[in-house]
Amino acid sequence: MRNICLIGAGEFGNFTSEVMNLLPQFRIYAVVDTDKEARKKLAHQFKAKEFSNYETALKDPLIDIVMINTPNYLHAKMTIDSIKAGKRVLCEKPIGINEREVKRVGDALRKYQGRLLVNFLLPQSELYKKLGRIIKNNVYGEVRSIKIQNLATEATIKTPWYWNKRQSGGWFLTADIHFYHLIRCLSDDKIKFLKSVEYLYRKKTAAIWTELQLNHAPVEIYHDFAKSFQDVDFTASFKFEKAEAIIKGWIPTSLSIKQKEGSQIFKIEEDRNLIYQRLIAQNLAFLEYLTAEKSLSYFQEVLEASEIAFEAESNAGKKNLWKNLK
Repeated sequence: MRNICLIGAGEFGNFTSEVMNLLPQFRIYAVVDTDKEARKKLAHQFKAKEFSNYETALKDPLIDIVMINTPNYLHAKMTIDSIKAGKRVLCEKPIGINEREVKRVGDALRKYQGRLLVNFLLPQSELYKKLGRIIKNNVYGEVRSIKIQNLATEATIKTPWYWNKRQSGGWFLTADIHFYHLIRCLSDDKIKFLKSVEYLYRKKTAAIWTELQLNHAPVEIYHDFAKSFQDVDFTASFKFEKAEAIIKGWIPTSLSIKQKEGSQIFKIEEDRNLIYQRLIAQNLAFLEYLTAEKSLSYFQEVLEASEIAFEAESNAGKKNLWKNLK
């Protein structure tokens, strides 16, 4: 049995705790949160220990794995302290909100032979794995262009730190880093940052757009949450020399491959939340067997995606939206 210390008993902490139903060999052994009622409720559910601060929890020798589900600005320090304490770590993205923090995490990984996974989910999806094999094996020729559009619901988020760039790192790091990391994992080639735009409505971020380059293929990523979309609408289009592959769903539920001869469609007929939790469970289970060498290799992918996000954030041109958005 592997003992997990869950740091962060908020909404997402509660959501991720449900993956225990998929992992009978793991258990939530400790819950950490400064909110007494939140941690008490979750700890009671799993018959777990309660801690008001994570430093005290890390002293417990029975804790094997630390799951970090706290606001972005806490990720780096909590991860570094957990690595120093000899714990394996699954941390929500981003791993740090600036270059200095990310570098410090990398230094700690090397110095203490740490085992860390940042909880990126998209590359673990069976549909993206299939797409990755298509790209790397040149099945339909070279990639000619990539276009990602994500109509999301972030505008409904009330938690203040999400909208404070000093605490979140900004929306390119909070949201679009998923896609920078995904493209990095799908291809063996590095991504080049070209341009970014932050769209504002009433001085608040309403949408973001990034232009990248992957070899000779232009990449566009547009993330819009200005209208508080009730249903997430996500499309990722990968145009090849001989075909077009289209992924639907931020948590991917379908992959269609269009050729002159016709189309192939691959679907996952499962509830979106269940797919989401299954991907988290895969990361958690893999962490048990992760070597220090492999951890550093995965961290390099995270580092490169983070660098793109920092570039996009610092170089974003700002445009006001004058439309009457609701």
